[in-house]
Amino acid sequence: MYLMQLSLIFSCSLALNTPPGDWVLDRVGESIQTSSGAGNPFALRASLLAAANDGQLSLLEVMKVYPSPDIVVQGDRLLESYGELMGLLEPFLDYLPASTR
Repeated sequence: MYLMQLSLIFSCSLALNTPPGDWVLDRVGESIQTSSGAGNPFALRASLLAAANDGQLSLLEVMKVYPSPDIVVQGDRLLESYGELMGLLEPFLDYLPASTR
């Protein structure tokens, strides 16, 4: 189990530190912001990695560890970003082991 946790954190870290990862952070950052309306890709990246610490990743975990006491999540925009991301990734999903999907 511990190895799986490290694998998820390592995979997230690698993926988020690439140009496509920056795109994802920008898109998701438009949906998850502080109450002042400011998005912070560095805070979002840190929150995603901290939330993945238990080997799973969920929006609730990201919200819990986000380094601001007040955040606003625009669900409709987040779903739109998710749809765009899955549309880009879908052709590649068949190449992943079933356990990682």
